[in-house]
Amino acid sequence: MRETPVAETLSVDDQAAWLDDTTLAYALPGRAKGTSDIWTVPAGPSETGPSLLLRDASSPSVVVGDS
Repeated sequence: MRETPVAETLSVDDQAAWLDDTTLAYALPGRAKGTSDIWTVPAGPSETGPSLLLRDASSPSVVVGDS
């Protein structure tokens, strides 16, 4: 429950999801009208910027299975 800066300069969807302790996933508008893509970005200061994870997808979520 704290603010964490990330290396994304665009306005991000309000349904972002943490994939792990250091990676945030979020949706941005896609190439085609009415679509979105899922991007990831590391938390905090980083030389690595946003990376495309999935095209034509929205509302990232994490599913944890039994191990």
